[in-house]
Amino acid sequence: MSEKIWNRNFVSIFFAYFGIIISYMTLLPTFPIYVRDLGFTQDIVGFLTGVFTVTAILSRPVLGRKLDTSDRKMIYVAGAFISFIAIGSYYFIENMYLLMVMRLIHGIGIGITTSAANTIATDFIPKHRMGEGVGYFSFCTVIGMAMAPALGIYLVEHFGFAAVFFTSASAALMGVALGLLLRYSPEQKDAFRQMAAANLANKMTWSNMFERNALRPAITVLFAGASYNAVSSFLALYAESKGVANIGLYFTVYACALVFSRTFGGKVADRRGASIVIVPGLFVSALSVFLLYLANTLAQFLMIAVVFGLGFGLAQTALQTMAVTSVPASRRGAAVSTHFTGLDLSILLGSSMAGMFSRHFGYETMMLLLTFPMLFSLFMFFALGKWIRPRTASAGPAKTE
Repeated sequence: MSEKIWNRNFVSIFFAYFGIIISYMTLLPTFPIYVRDLGFTQDIVGFLTGVFTVTAILSRPVLGRKLDTSDRKMIYVAGAFISFIAIGSYYFIENMYLLMVMRLIHGIGIGITTSAANTIATDFIPKHRMGEGVGYFSFCTVIGMAMAPALGIYLVEHFGFAAVFFTSASAALMGVALGLLLRYSPEQKDAFRQMAAANLANKMTWSNMFERNALRPAITVLFAGASYNAVSSFLALYAESKGVANIGLYFTVYACALVFSRTFGGKVADRRGASIVIVPGLFVSALSVFLLYLANTLAQFLMIAVVFGLGFGLAQTALQTMAVTSVPASRRGAAVSTHFTGLDLSILLGSSMAGMFSRHFGYETMMLLLTFPMLFSLFMFFALGKWIRPRTASAGPAKTE
């Protein structure tokens, strides 16, 4: 088995998924503007922007089982193509109900591609370097987060919405094309056929669709991610309330810190175990949120961005690594889907908490209160370690080219 992480198949799925991330992130700041410019009210703008999360979440339980019983490559390609069709339709639709339907369809595409791509990536990472490989693969999201939203805003301001949707759809189509380049070895195909037969012999139950051993990292990342997503969503408004300008630099600095932490954290998790990375990562993240509550200048915000990026990057990478290494290869699809269900729910929980806290207590107290979900995630990590005992995962078909 090759020791290389950056083998041909890993590179193919990396750039394929990067295309999907670019297509999604380009629309992140621009789709709400597009809906607003169609003349809809703010509540409709918010509804149409976030409704795709519903189908993304609902698709994951069934998807996890499909990834463990069917052709993972074609599942990914189907999800990427669904995303392409949905994005390509946005510019031609002005009816609210049709837009809602296409957003729900787009959510299915996003749910499929995120779970499938992250599962496929683990098929081509050497078992003993899984944490490092997962950290590298997360660069898709980090780089996309750093550049795609700014690209979307630039395209809107200089070329209009047609350029935004064309660019986004083209990136999704790139995700389709590169996904078709994936090649599993004959040995891997035989192993997957055996795993699929074994999984199909079991009835489709909740325990089969969700992976019990991935619940500990999934529930931990639900609460940690809720705090993180709430901070990210309301940071600009919070900084404005404190009279801090140019807060966009915070996200650039944060993304740079993530690049380092996800590489370093993955290597440490491989050598010393995930817990030794997760615990300090969550603690530092909670401390960072508390420091944001105390921050008053741009320089302070940027220093905290470094600390937060290091802490949360360490924790998130190690949690995902724990999810995929605590199960046999035959259950990786279910494990990844379970983990990403926690991430999806963290978006809903985070936005709900931030909206409620800011409305009732103001932005400053909101930031203080958001420290507690991060601390609670640390408590849940320890508590679930006693309640859930993971079984030993087998290496499975991890041959690389």
